Amino acid sequence: MRNGEKLLIGVTSVLAIGLTIYLISKTKKDRMWERLDKIAEEGYETAGDILYPLKGSWTKRYRTSNDYSDN
Repeated sequence: MRNGEKLLIGVTSVLAIGLTIYLISKTKKDRMWERLDKIAEEGYETAGDILYPLKGSWTKRYRTSNDYSDN
């Protein structure tokens, strides 16, 4: 083998290892963001109810229009 061939093999192998490490880290980061987005979306539905609850009794908070028909 000539020195040029050894250098080409070395550069190619370093490039392949670097690309593999990059793809693994990118995949892990993407999965993390997907998980955090899912958690954020689930929390979005209930956060307002928890942070800013309506004051009053339970029946006042959850009355529907049918509940007023007795009056």
